[in-house]
Amino acid sequence: MASSEEMRTGEHQPLVEASPKLHASEHLLVQLDDRQNDGKAAVVSPSHYHTCCAQSEGEPRPVIVRSVGSTVLQTSTNMAKLCAGTVTLALPYAVTQGGLIWSTIGLFLIALWNYSSAQCLLRALELLPVNDSPTLRAKATNTNASFCQPPSCETGLDAELTNRNPPPDGTTMYGTVAWYAAGPTGGLSCTLSMCEGLQQAYFSLKPTSGLKALDVLMLSLFLGLLISYEGETHPSIGSHSLTWLYVSVVMLSFIEDMPFTTGSRKADLLVPSLLVATLSCAPDVGFLSRFSVLGLLALALSFCVIAWQGFHDNGWEGFESQSLSSVTLWPESMAHASSWFGVVVFGYGVAPFIFNIRDSMAEPEKIGTSLRIGLGIVYIGYIVISNGIVILFSPSYEFRGDVLQAMPGTRIALFVRVLMTLVVAVTAPLIVVPCGEMIEGKLGIDSYSSANGRVLVRVTLCTVCTFVAVFVPGFVRIVSFIGCFSVSIVGFVLPPLFCLLLEHNRANHKVIQEKYDGSRGILLRVLLTLGLVTSAVTTSFSVQDFLS
Repeated sequence: MASSEEMRTGEHQPLVEASPKLHASEHLLVQLDDRQNDGKAAVVSPSHYHTCCAQSEGEPRPVIVRSVGSTVLQTSTNMAKLCAGTVTLALPYAVTQGGLIWSTIGLFLIALWNYSSAQCLLRALELLPVNDSPTLRAKATNTNASFCQPPSCETGLDAELTNRNPPPDGTTMYGTVAWYAAGPTGGLSCTLSMCEGLQQAYFSLKPTSGLKALDVLMLSLFLGLLISYEGETHPSIGSHSLTWLYVSVVMLSFIEDMPFTTGSRKADLLVPSLLVATLSCAPDVGFLSRFSVLGLLALALSFCVIAWQGFHDNGWEGFESQSLSSVTLWPESMAHASSWFGVVVFGYGVAPFIFNIRDSMAEPEKIGTSLRIGLGIVYIGYIVISNGIVILFSPSYEFRGDVLQAMPGTRIALFVRVLMTLVVAVTAPLIVVPCGEMIEGKLGIDSYSSANGRVLVRVTLCTVCTFVAVFVPGFVRIVSFIGCFSVSIVGFVLPPLFCLLLEHNRANHKVIQEKYDGSRGILLRVLLTLGLVTSAVTTSFSVQDFLS
């Protein structure tokens, strides 16, 4: 690889401090050169990572420097807004299904689970090889970020792993982790290799379509969430329905119930969709932090109005022992527990977006702090929104659907619907941006240097999702099934699986004095098993509801 001076095409200020760990991903390529960069690091844009690495040694390699990212607090706000969207309207219903006590405990456990899954992915990122460049590999010989050892020890499959071609152009960071953890295939076979007389087991990776499968899962998750945000209200909400979460609290349902509707579904959705498309053209998720604050304020104001309505109707009566005795404390059946899980797990879905969130930060190494703060804010907010609203309305109303059904047909309800439309409009771009980055990478469009390409892709994405939501409302049920399946797989199953594979590779592919952490391996296996079980359960209930 050429020197850092060759890589630079213009003067810029370094954005992040040099780290002892160099991460191989298409989103962040760190070049260390103490003599020329004073120990600082240059940041290469996502779409150019593999292109730069693939060029010949003598050719100049353009570097597009990322804009200054968001702070720790701004990133936490983005996480909170990503979680606390329209799903909050379904939380009171979730409490009636899961019960007050279980909901309080379970919300914390799901938050902890999301934190663990996100940490698995971040840990997996640290375990990646640096890249395929001999220059960077030599600089990283003594770090913990590479599988490689000094050339004398690189034999057999160890050399095959460290010298493997980089992932295809446009591969997301999640896909890069998948590439090195399970290969482009996901198929595993055990072989033996010798290095300095030591017999070790290695995982040899056979070429199939594992990376493509992950891309399909992520794309279906993104599109499913976007279409559901703009979908149509479904009239029947069963006690064990998971799909209603996507189709009952959406932008179109808010607008259709307003008195100033144009009478046309397409025209009603035009203005908020234009707002979504405009915000979605942001260069990265960090740019949306100021709008996330606006969305959180709108959400808080909405629930203040809803809480005021409950207090106006019942006063403090809901907090009396007689009223509390009528509130469910624990789930009454597995179906009710699954309904609760279906609502909460989609509200907490941070793990699949963790790399996009991390890349939006000015100090990516502080992602753990932002994650803890963001999930803490969401947990406290969810407790107040779910348990508090249920207790306030308990003397007069039992939630069988979203919380807006408890509101009278007055200007107060209209005000709440306008606010929730704003909440959706500033939440959807947090999904469009990473989805757009994924598509742009596949098309070879650089998100930072090619503004026209970015706008074209993301406006087209918003237009297609709006078209599907308006003209094919029944498709939302299929999308909901895909979402149920995809969220659990990409959020709870794959993170511990990839981390486990990379931990295994690290322990067996390196001739160093480093032992495999057995306790971490046990935890990863527990998380993997739990993810598989919950994925199967939620998907089965979604299929049952779809078929019925």
